[in-house]
Formats: sequence, C-alpha cells, structure tokens
Amino acid sequence: MRASTRPCACRSWSTSQTWEPGWLSFTVRFDRADVWSFWDVDWATVSWHSLQPARMQQVLRTWDEHLAHPSLPRTLSPALNEAGFDEVEMVAHSFASADFDPETYGVALAPVISGYVAGRGGIGEPEAGAWAIEQQELGARGEYFFACTQFCFKATRPR
Repeated sequence: MRASTRPCACRSWSTSQTWEPGWLSFTVRFDRADVWSFWDVDWATVSWHSLQPARMQQVLRTWDEHLAHPSLPRTLSPALNEAGFDEVEMVAHSFASADFDPETYGVALAPVISGYVAGRGGIGEPEAGAWAIEQQELGARGEYFFACTQFCFKATRPR
C-alpha cells in the first residue's frame, strides 16, 4: 500500500454493515467496474474537548457500540489485498474544527450521537442531553474543539 496525496474520488461506505468473511462483495463500485472505494473513520483518532472528560469517554465508548469495527482503516489495506484487490491507495482526510458551526462534521454528528447513547451504556437521556448542551455552551464561549480522521481507500479489482 502507498499513501497518496491525490484526491480520492470515493463514494460512501459505512462500517455499520456486518463485518464478516465476504463483506467486500457488498461494497459499491464506482468510476470503472474494476475500481472500488471505501470510506471510513478510525474512531480512535477522535479528539473532542469536554470539561467533563470522563463523561466524554463514556459517550464515545457507548457510541462505539454501534460500530462493526471502530478502527477498520488500520486493517483495511491488508484485507483488500487478501480479497484480491491490487493498487490499494489510501488518503486521509481530517475533520477538524474549533468553531461550533453546524456545517462541520463534529457539530452535525453531536445530535446523532446524543440520540444514540441516550438509554445505553449507563447514560440516561438527561446525561446525553447535558453532553450535547455542553458542546453548544463550549461553542458559544469559543472553546469548542473536534477532530478526527476519515480515510478513503481506492483499490483495483482484476476482472
């Protein structure tokens, strides 16, 4: 595998799909019939500011429960090679913001996470709501911070 600085024209693929032998047969082809793409976030790369770090960790651990493989990018290149793909390329895209802008990945994701974790992992609805409100308050004070890395893998499948 080689890292690339070229843009990766990829369509979405989610790790919420089942991780099992043969999973690559369910991905979506793009561009040409022999070129495939795979997008995924390595959730271990998340850095998200909170004045209550223990609560933040609990929220993120609970969020991880919905992921089939929270750090799939770490093992995707060899998995693609083993599945018969060639010319595997990887490009990393950083989602980072110090502004509480609803157009940014972290801010847009917060209500989804809050809704998912409420009632799971020992997090009640009030605690999930307080977590989301804290992010808004940090944003209002100019103290918001979120960063993570999403990876795009592009590979060729011999015909």
